[in-house]
Amino acid sequence: MRIDGLRPQTTPSPPPAENRAAGTGDRTAAPARTDVPDLSPRAHLFLLARRAALQTLAARAEHVANLRQQMAAGIYRTDPAQICDALIGHLTQRRSDPDE
Repeated sequence: MRIDGLRPQTTPSPPPAENRAAGTGDRTAAPARTDVPDLSPRAHLFLLARRAALQTLAARAEHVANLRQQMAAGIYRTDPAQICDALIGHLTQRRSDPDE
């Protein structure tokens, strides 16, 4: 079978290396633009929440390390009455909450 009228397509040759900027085809083009992120309001809130969570985790880790040092040194003291009050308050709240 013979097909007339078709010519092989050629790709344009790239410009000489001295005219090309890294990653671009032409140095004479407009100056390179810098990318600026544009976050949606929801993404911005997520970013703020993530930062707050990471700060909280760091502060908690520091607090736990401090408590461990106090326990190892024998200077950490608990208040049994305060622990009992917290437990009773927690149990009372669970009984009054119908969802749990």
